[in-house]
Amino acid sequence: MSQLSIVVPSRRSLEKSRFSLESALIYAEKLDAVLIVSDNSGDPAKAEWLQSLGARVRYLHSTAEDAVANLVNALNHVETPFLMPFADDDTIYVLDGLPVADLSSLPQDVIGVRPQTMIWRDDAGVADVVTTNLDAETPSGRIQQYVNKTGGNNALYYSIFRTRLFTGVLKTFNAHHPTRGAYCDWSFVATFLCCGKVLYDPALIYCYDLGQWKSAAGLDTSFDTLLLQVGLPETARYYHEFLLFLDMHSLFGWRDLPLAAADRADAISANIRFNLQVFCNRVARQPDLYPQVVKDAVLALGTIADPETLFATILPVADSLRPGLAEEYRRYRAVIGDI
Repeated sequence: MSQLSIVVPSRRSLEKSRFSLESALIYAEKLDAVLIVSDNSGDPAKAEWLQSLGARVRYLHSTAEDAVANLVNALNHVETPFLMPFADDDTIYVLDGLPVADLSSLPQDVIGVRPQTMIWRDDAGVADVVTTNLDAETPSGRIQQYVNKTGGNNALYYSIFRTRLFTGVLKTFNAHHPTRGAYCDWSFVATFLCCGKVLYDPALIYCYDLGQWKSAAGLDTSFDTLLLQVGLPETARYYHEFLLFLDMHSLFGWRDLPLAAADRADAISANIRFNLQVFCNRVARQPDLYPQVVKDAVLALGTIADPETLFATILPVADSLRPGLAEEYRRYRAVIGDI
C-alpha cells in the first residue's frame, strides 16, 4: 500500500504547469506514491494529458474558485497516511543512491518529513538551501527553530505531513474560517509544528520558485493581493502578526488537534510571545499606522496574563480591518472548539 499522496491544486494551463507536473510524476514513481491533481484550469488539453498518465495519477476536474477550495477537493481523495502539498510552478526530485525515510516507521512524535528546500529565483538560480531538522522537544522550541531558520519564506509548508493532521486543519479552516485567505498558510505550518517534530530527509528535493515573493516590493504586492481577495484592506499587511495570533489561538482550541494539555499551554504561550507581543511592539514603534481604537486595545492588554482574556481584549481590533470580523472569529472558535 502506498504511504504517500502528492496533492496538487492546479490552476495553470498545461503549457505553464507541465514541467512541474512531470517532476511530480517521476517523484511519485520513485516513492510509490499517488499523484492527485485537482485541476481548475479549464484547459481541455491539460485534462486529456493528465488522464493519459496511468493509474498512479488521479485526475480531478475542479470548479473551485480559489486555491484553498481546490486544495480541499484534492484532500477529499487522499487515502494514504501521509501527504505532501505541491505547487504547479515548483519542481520536486528524489536523489538516486540515497535511502529515503520510511514513513511507516516514523515515531509518533514526528508529524512530518521535510525535503531539501531549494529556494529558486529566475534571476539568480538557487538562492538558498534549507535542510534543518525542527526537532525541539516542545512546541515553543520548534517554533523558535522555525523563526530562526525560515529564510523569510514559508516553504516548509511543502513537506510531507501526516494526513490526519494536515487534512483536519485545512478542512476545518476551509469550512469555518472567517476569511479563508491564502495568507493563512503561516498559521497552518506553525500549528503543525506545535503538534510534533519535522525531520529532514536529504534524499528529497523541493525546488521552491520564489517568483513574486523574491523582492520586498513584490512580497508586499503579493501579500496585499491575498488580503484584497478576501475583503481585507491593504493596510492589513500591518496586522500580519495580529491575524497570525488570532488564527493560531483559534486552531489551538480545535477539539481534535492532537496536542497534550501541557503542549497546548506551551503552544498558546509561544503564540502570545511570537505574534501578539510582536504586533503590540509594532503598534508602539509605528503608531501612525494604526487608528486610535487599535492603540487603545493594545494599551488595555496591560499586564494581563490569562490567554483567553488577552484574546478577548485584543479581538475588537479585527473590526478595524472589516466590520463584524471580530464576531466572525468568535463564531469560528465556538464552532471548532469547546469555547
